[in-house]
Parts: sequence; structure tokens; C-alpha cells
Amino acid sequence: MSNPREFLPADAVRPERVTPPEAVAVGLDYPSTAVGTVGQITVEYVTSLGQNGQTLAQRLLGAVEPPYTEMESFFGVAGGGVTVVVAPLSGHNDGSAGAYHYGCDFASGGVLYLDATFASTTIDPTDLELSLYIAELSEAFMGAQGTGWGCGSSNGEGLSRYLAEVMPPPGSFPAWGVTGPSWAAAGFPDWVSRTEGTDRDYVSTGCAVVYLYWMHFLGFSTKEIVAAGGATLSANYQALTGKTTAYADLTAALHGLTVNSDDPFPGRPVTNVRQANSIALVRQTPGWGSIPVAFANGDGTWNITNGPAPEFIGGDSWSSTPGVRLIPGDYK
Repeated sequence: MSNPREFLPADAVRPERVTPPEAVAVGLDYPSTAVGTVGQITVEYVTSLGQNGQTLAQRLLGAVEPPYTEMESFFGVAGGGVTVVVAPLSGHNDGSAGAYHYGCDFASGGVLYLDATFASTTIDPTDLELSLYIAELSEAFMGAQGTGWGCGSSNGEGLSRYLAEVMPPPGSFPAWGVTGPSWAAAGFPDWVSRTEGTDRDYVSTGCAVVYLYWMHFLGFSTKEIVAAGGATLSANYQALTGKTTAYADLTAALHGLTVNSDDPFPGRPVTNVRQANSIALVRQTPGWGSIPVAFANGDGTWNITNGPAPEFIGGDSWSSTPGVRLIPGDYK
């Protein structure tokens, strides 16, 4: 196959490779060994990676189902069969060659190739592998949903990187995947009103990621943002807000801010604090169970202290338990 959908560092080029006959026979790019299946997800490792590859794949197998289930909720569609292959894409086994797959749905793009990460020394290898998996898995869901997110285009690539940042445990996303500063350095060109037909431009992708964090900052949940779809970010904005001034509003929101990350927006003031250090909120997203994640200082600031990046709070989970903090804007 050709023209893979890439998750790669800026200016990196994936080298051409010859697929061995034994891999071709089973429809894969590498000779691989399966470690197990959970739900509709089969996890394999390239056999040449040996025991390190097997151990990483087994750990990944234990982590792949919750984000899959969560994406079914986000995109509002049932997922299809997926094969996840831990592979020596970089030759360094540190995740630096990202990931790739073919096609923008489960039928044509349901085989996800992830760079092995067991040699990573800066990010937990399983967490980093999970981030790469989420980036590619989300793109198969985009095609299945069919509402305008383009897995080979700037809006869809921005969404895949955004999800790969916010869904795994904090700190899982590789630094080379951050694209927001590239958009800022280019002078904030308007990739809101139009979509670039590539997933390899850090400028247009950076615009998309910053836009998505802005929507979250405005109070929209990830599920609402994803469900709104849109062939352009401005169409997504109109579906969410009813307004047609997305680019102007985004650049106005960035006035006075320094874009040195994908999320340059400050925390919003908190108005529903009953008592400092006394509000515990519980994350109740599918697959993760209920996890205490945050508390209020009483001065309008909140911080995450536990659990994967939260998405939604169910009910009024008030508690006198101290020590749990929440970032406002992440919750509806």
C-alpha cells in the first residue's frame, strides 16, 4: 500500500521498506506475533522485537479498550475491528517515528502501526505507546463518523493529536508532536476558514489543535466538539456556537497570550466553590471508573492531581475530602 496517514515529527520522512512475503500473506507490513485480543482490538508486536516487544505489547493490550470505548461515545458510532502492531519504525524503539495507518475508516485503515517505545526514557513507554495508538485510532473513527473530520487533512490531524494529548495520562504526548507554536511562528494563517489537504503541515495542524483547546476552554466537552464535526473548523464553530466568525474570534482570544504549547489558554475563574480545599469531583467516563481528580484552592485556581485527563463529571460529586483539584473548562 502507499500514501499512509502519518503521525510523524516535523520534516521527518518515513523510509521506504520492502514488505516480506510472510507479512504480505497475512496483510501486514511486518511479520508479527499476536499477544491477545480484547473486544474488537488485537495487539501484535513485530517478531524481531523479541521479549521487549512482547512485554510492551502485553502492557498495551491492557490499556487499549477504555479509549476505544470512549471514542465510540465521542464520535457517536460503533467502532470496527482493529489490529495494533508495535513495530520498529524508528529503529530506536523510543517512539520517535510516531505511527501510521492506511485509509480513513476501519475497513481500509484499521491496522495501526506504532513505533515501539520500550527504550523511551522521558515518557513511560506504555503511556507513550497509548498516545500513539489514540492518534491513529481516532482517524479510523473519523471516517466511520463521516461528519467532516478528514484524517488526511489539517482539521482531522489536529483532532487526532488533540485526542492523543488529552485522553491518555498527563505527560504521555511526545514533545515533537506539539504543533501550536508552529502556527504562531507562521503568523497565525487562517486554517480555520479552510482546511489543508495534508496531515504533514505543522502550521495548519497547529491551528487546528489550538482551536480545539480553545473550544474546550470555552466550556465545550470533547464529545460535543467531536460530534459537531465540520469540513472546516469554522463549520465546527458554527455548529457549536451558531456564530460565523471563528477565525476572528480565535485570534482575538489569543491576543496577549504566548503560544508556546498546544494549549495557551489560562484557567477560567471558578464561581461554584463552596469551600477551599473541600470539593472533590469524580471522573465517571466509560472504562476508567470513578477517580477523584481535582480540588479548589478557593482563589479561583484548580489543578489536576490524579487520574487520566478528565472529560466529564457526572452529578454533584461533593465531598469533604481535601487534596483534589480540577482544571475549569474541562467539565460540563
